[in-house]
Amino acid sequence: MNIKRNIRLVRKIFNVLDLVNIVLSVVIIVLGIFIFVNISGNKALFPVLFLMAFVLNLSIAFRAWLNDNKGRYIIQLVISAFLLCVTFLGFIAV
Repeated sequence: MNIKRNIRLVRKIFNVLDLVNIVLSVVIIVLGIFIFVNISGNKALFPVLFLMAFVLNLSIAFRAWLNDNKGRYIIQLVISAFLLCVTFLGFIAV
């Protein structure tokens, strides 16, 4: 019974991660279009865009960690670290 409960928990976590990925992807696309329409007026939104991309990549890394896919996990963590650095640089520049 404990194994079935753990499998259900992992499935629920995967469903939540899928929902987070979908919502963040849509928000990132809409925000990117919004920034592109008026670049000079929306410069302050660039760090927010990169912060959302950081969270998205972190959730993908967490899913890879749950799947025990170490290569993809490490790659996603490196990309997430890069996006976090870009986010901090963006906040400093704005």
